[in-house]
Amino acid sequence: NKWYHAYEHMKNDIYYQQDKSIIITSKNIQNHLIPSSRDVELIATNRCDFEQYQSFIENIKSLFQLVQITCLNIDLCYSSIDLFIDFICNLPNLDSLSISCWPLLELNISSNTQSKLQLISNNNKITKVNLEKVVDTKQVQFIINLCPRLEFLQVRCTNNMNIELFICFIIMNYTAKSPSYIRLLCLHFPRADEKTIETIKNMINSGKLLNNYSVNRIVDKIYLHWK
Repeated sequence: NKWYHAYEHMKNDIYYQQDKSIIITSKNIQNHLIPSSRDVELIATNRCDFEQYQSFIENIKSLFQLVQITCLNIDLCYSSIDLFIDFICNLPNLDSLSISCWPLLELNISSNTQSKLQLISNNNKITKVNLEKVVDTKQVQFIINLCPRLEFLQVRCTNNMNIELFICFIIMNYTAKSPSYIRLLCLHFPRADEKTIETIKNMINSGKLLNNYSVNRIVDKIYLHWK
């Protein structure tokens, strides 16, 4: 099952048991193995250079009449923010985004890139995001700014991350934006236990950060849901 099915379950009280998405790879495209579908996941995790990425994107464009790519799973370990932006610009129907192996975010972003980011922020339909190996709140801030219609955010945290400060950071972003759509936060935290849950509750209540909320733990995942 997809990483975002837990969110669909909480949102609609329905858990989708069957996965109807189709995986697209560069090999599939080259061999013309893409069937007609309206629910397609694009997985871009192979190591390749800029020219290969550009060629891949050009090939994807030709598929738009056959498929509607709604989920992107991308590994940015060997990529850059500019290439990531090119992907998003060419996938207007994205609803779900999963990112692994973040690069360090560039401090100096060109004016052309900033213009693209603003255009994406204004027009994209992304409501669900999964972030792997997050080491800096700047990475999360980048996604929050890029996806203003975000409803569900899932983050894999490192062991040394201050989970309380991180949750406070997310809530502050939520309350600062109008309108704000995010309602469910899932943190994959290896050291999560019941003491962690109580600490989070005390932080939220003492700071009056949220009124109507629930926080639960399922193994090493913490779910914070508010209305």
